[in-house]
Amino acid sequence: MVLSVKKPDIPTNDEARLYALNILRILDTEPEQRFDCITRLASNMFDVPIALVSLVDEERQWFKSKVGLAACETSRDISFCGHSINEENHLIVEDATKDIRFFDNPLVTGDLSIRFYTGKVLRDHQGYALGTLCLIDTKPRQFSDENLQSLNDLGSIVERELLALRLAKLDGLTQLLNRIGFVSDTEKLFSSANDVRLKAYYFDLDNFKSLNDSGGHDLGDKALKVFSSGLQASFHHSDLVGRLGGDEFMVVSKAENSSDLNVSDPIAQLDQYLNTNPLYDEGNTSGLSYSWGVTDFIVTPETDFEHILKCADRAMYDQKMRKSDCS
Repeated sequence: MVLSVKKPDIPTNDEARLYALNILRILDTEPEQRFDCITRLASNMFDVPIALVSLVDEERQWFKSKVGLAACETSRDISFCGHSINEENHLIVEDATKDIRFFDNPLVTGDLSIRFYTGKVLRDHQGYALGTLCLIDTKPRQFSDENLQSLNDLGSIVERELLALRLAKLDGLTQLLNRIGFVSDTEKLFSSANDVRLKAYYFDLDNFKSLNDSGGHDLGDKALKVFSSGLQASFHHSDLVGRLGGDEFMVVSKAENSSDLNVSDPIAQLDQYLNTNPLYDEGNTSGLSYSWGVTDFIVTPETDFEHILKCADRAMYDQKMRKSDCS
C-alpha cells in the first residue's frame, strides 16, 4: 500500500498572511538573543529536546530560533507548523505515530523521529498566523492545561518581539515600510541578490496638496491609505513596498514577479484597484491620480540605493511633465 503524507491545508487568507510575514523582513536573518532566550527557556521549562520559533513561508517553514535541531528549515508540505497555523490557538499531537495526519510523515518515520509536538500559533497585530512557538519530543507525552497556559505566555512574548520589529520599520498611517525600514530592507536585498534583475518603481500622488486643502487632512489620510492598499494588492507579496514620506512611495520588485505570465501588470492592477475603490468627499466620488516611473537594473556589489532612487524619481518626474504638457 502506498502512503501519502497529509499536506497542511492552505489558509484562505494565505496571500495576505504571507504579505504580513514578508513585511517583517525576518526570514533568513541571523539568530537574535531576544528569540533564542525564549526557545532555551521553553526547552528547559518543558523538558523537551527541541524548541523552535518557526515561521511558515510560501513553500517552507524557517526557524528564526532553534534549540536541539541542526536544520534551518523544512518543506512546508511536511511541516507540523503548517497544520498549526490553521488552528485558532494551538495544535497538540501527543503521539504522531497514531495521528492520521502524521504517522507516515518523514519527520516521524525518519531520523528526527518526532512523536510529541505542540505549537502555539504566533499572530501579528492584525491576527495573521505567522508561525508557531513549538515543542518537539522523540517520545509520546501528554500536555496539561497548565503547561499549555505557560506555552501561551511564552508565545505572547514572541509575538511582542515580532510586533516591536514591525513597529520600528512601519509607517503608522499606511502600515507600509517607512523610509528607514524601506532603505534598510532594500540594502539587505541588494547585498543578497547579486546579478539579480530588479525593478524600482517611484510613485507620487497628483495634486495631493489640493486634495488636502479641499477635503482636509482626513481625506488626505484616506487617499494615502487607499493608495497604499492598492500598492499592496497590485504587487507580489515578496516585493518591497514603502512610503518614503508625504505622498511619495517606492516599490522594489524582482523583475520575474512583474514579468510572470501568470501575474498581471502591477500598474494595470493598481489602476483597476483605484477605480473600484474611489475616495468619497461629501458624497461625490473623487478619483486618485498619480504619476509613476520605473527603472530596471541588475544588482552588482556597486549598486547604490540613492542612485536607484534618483533614477526612478527622474522617470516619475518625466512622466509627470508629459502629463502636464498634454493637459
